[in-house]
Amino acid sequence: MLNFYNIFAVTTILWLLFLGQFDSLKAQSKKNSTAAPLSSITLKWGQVPGVKGYLVELSERSDFATVLTSQTVLDPFLSFGEEKLTLYVRITAIGMSGAKGPPSSVVSLKEYSERFREESYESDSFVNPSERLEIFFGDSNSKKGESIAAGNNSESTPKTHLPRKTFFRIDKGEWLEYKGSIPLVKEGWADVEFYSEDIVGNREEVRTVRVLKDTTPPQVIWNPKKIGNSGLPEYRSGDSINFAIQEAGSGLRYLEAEIKSESPSGRKIGVRRIREFDGSPPVFKGEYKIPESLQEGVWILRWISEDKAGNKKSGEFPLMVDQKGPTCEIVLPGLRKENNIFLLNSGSEVHLFCSDEYSGVKEIKVSIQGSVAKEFQYTAPFHLPIGKSTLSIRAADHVGNASDFSYKIEVLDPNWEKNGTKIRVQRTED
Repeated sequence: MLNFYNIFAVTTILWLLFLGQFDSLKAQSKKNSTAAPLSSITLKWGQVPGVKGYLVELSERSDFATVLTSQTVLDPFLSFGEEKLTLYVRITAIGMSGAKGPPSSVVSLKEYSERFREESYESDSFVNPSERLEIFFGDSNSKKGESIAAGNNSESTPKTHLPRKTFFRIDKGEWLEYKGSIPLVKEGWADVEFYSEDIVGNREEVRTVRVLKDTTPPQVIWNPKKIGNSGLPEYRSGDSINFAIQEAGSGLRYLEAEIKSESPSGRKIGVRRIREFDGSPPVFKGEYKIPESLQEGVWILRWISEDKAGNKKSGEFPLMVDQKGPTCEIVLPGLRKENNIFLLNSGSEVHLFCSDEYSGVKEIKVSIQGSVAKEFQYTAPFHLPIGKSTLSIRAADHVGNASDFSYKIEVLDPNWEKNGTKIRVQRTED
């Protein structure tokens, strides 16, 4: 009968397989990921026939000058809590006779808890049309502690241990052998289970990852003003344009909007990337503020949105920016003026002509302050009361810009007292 050492020599190399190390399921992507620290880690190694158990030793030092704790386990795996992840571990196989083989290479639990910590991918839980869901196996540059040769205490780096076969299934369907990628046929969430076997039949535990196939970009709905006199939505500088975004898949990453002049070589203004929104999935809300410095004229609002799976959608629409109020001209008959006061006769009519180049004139308000005070909307020429008056005009356009004008006018009384020059005849003596 083979003794312990012969058995140990002819069997496969004793090696450690950490939960999460054998292979990992990822959506192929260039996006960054963030790591969540492990609260525990499980060591697994290939079971060796003919052994009674395994001595697991822990130390605070890598040279094992002192052994902190030791225990014998029957199964080829052992879990360690978070408080043990700063220690070093080595494993020794124990034969049926009680004889011990040489200890394995030393492994740092801290190093492996960092290397194989659970990764929470910012976007790699999502698969878009340009990505494939793949299983990635070991790292050829992985450190020597990834496997332990129980019969060889050499410090040389062992060969990379890769699985022989890997199997997967989607949403409790049929188990299929992995051939390079995992097909996700339907849109939405799917539970993908997978496991691997090595060349000697060691099989890892089945693991499950929840993956979202998201091929639909965010749907952006702008709420511009109604079409104005210019044939376009009309705004003032500083106005805000509301929008809503529908994103029921992976979640909204950002909306970027900018204002560009109509000419192809025109400059861009107000580039803004919005990442915080009101509302909650699947509907988000926000607003884009037109820059205060924007000049009057026709502009193009361009936008692009992206979800967390990388799906993008873009668009644009024209708008009119009106920054100034209307201009007005007063027309008075005769146009006599003394000391900055216009002089009119009682039959004179006041004519107003106002214009606005972009959004157009919405209303003209007239205010008369004098012997008679009144206010009214200008719709037609009007007369002023006799005497001195201050005529105030306020003209507003359709986007809210306003202009103010003021005139001093005196309407002469036609029945004024006639104390003009008198003719006196004076006799002369001869």
